[in-house]
Amino acid sequence: MTLAEKLHAIQRLAKKVPKRGHHERGWSYVRIEDVVTVATRLMSTHSLILTPHVTSLTRSERGGGSVVDLMVTWTLTDDIGDSAAPRTFTFDVPGSGFDYDSKGTAKALTDSRKNAMILLFNLKGGDDPEKAPATRTEAKNSREDVVDTKLADAAAGRGIDASVRKLFYEIFPQSNTVELTGDKELLKDPMLKKFRMMGKFIVKEAEWDAVKLKIEEAGVALSNLRTQ
Repeated sequence: MTLAEKLHAIQRLAKKVPKRGHHERGWSYVRIEDVVTVATRLMSTHSLILTPHVTSLTRSERGGGSVVDLMVTWTLTDDIGDSAAPRTFTFDVPGSGFDYDSKGTAKALTDSRKNAMILLFNLKGGDDPEKAPATRTEAKNSREDVVDTKLADAAAGRGIDASVRKLFYEIFPQSNTVELTGDKELLKDPMLKKFRMMGKFIVKEAEWDAVKLKIEEAGVALSNLRTQ
């Protein structure tokens, strides 16, 4: 099959990617892990490789944080075993990310990657709604609400993070495993269900970095119990 024929075959099989992500400001979105799961399975079936190259990046201040805009050149390579003459298809996809700390670039790269896969394989995820970043006042109020909640929990003897929706992990070097604990609703996520063993959530240490990245990309707070 030619590269174009493989793309055509993939697009015929491509299914709708569900919007499982839910932002605290009220909208749903397609999570990067859901797009990657569908796209990588299709690429593996047809021996395709997708690689990025950042060609431009700008950073601007907005609302107390920073916006990163970048352009990524993506190259789809047909891994047919003939390294002397690989078949490739190259296209540019922009990405944008906003953050109050230092994750704007990572978010912009994730944005470009997700859209590249959706566009390339014609995944029927739909456009994510355009939302402006939180204003400085909204961000300040949100931080103040978190502080008030923590103080109330501490005063009631419930622990400073009792009401914070987050997950905790603890690494056990002896068994090369990581145990996840925390918010019961967050632990019901389909991505984590497969790690449930005897009422506990146990992840092999070799898989932990990938699982940790997916949790953080989903916007879930994650803390190491040994540093609490």
